[in-house]
Amino acid sequence: MEIDESAAGEVVNWANLRAIEWQNWPVFMSSIYGPIVLYYFGIKFTCEIIITSSIFWYLIVPSRFISIATLKVGGLIYLARFVILPIVAYQLWSEGKMALAIFSFFWPISGTIIFGLPVTMIEAFLKGKRFVKLSQIGILQRRILEKIGFSDWYILRRGYIPIDELISE
Repeated sequence: MEIDESAAGEVVNWANLRAIEWQNWPVFMSSIYGPIVLYYFGIKFTCEIIITSSIFWYLIVPSRFISIATLKVGGLIYLARFVILPIVAYQLWSEGKMALAIFSFFWPISGTIIFGLPVTMIEAFLKGKRFVKLSQIGILQRRILEKIGFSDWYILRRGYIPIDELISE
């Protein structure tokens, strides 16, 4: 079956967005569990758990494993946060914890900035290592496209470099 150029572009774009999410999955998922952990355990424990899980995730998972089924849940997670964030923020607000309520309500922005920074610093520090190169967005995108069975004709036509050439020194 032949796929037209516009549909192929949408598939490549979808794979790029899923690669970004997969590389930073704990931070992406924190839009659901972060405010809940914040409500029950406080800011210190929330910071510790998200930063630690993000660093371990980045160093271990993306370079070795990609789950297409898990990536398909990304859209639902994105939508679920519009229900969870206001509920947790309202609960914190009603208990008089105004600063935490505001922080919780704007979690997608504040959480990504605060918790994405340590992972970015670790990534920059380990930039030349092979397992980190395998976790780069372009390579993850290519691996996602390969996993869903997307043919190479579009990728090669657009000038993407094969994974082996990207990670070889």
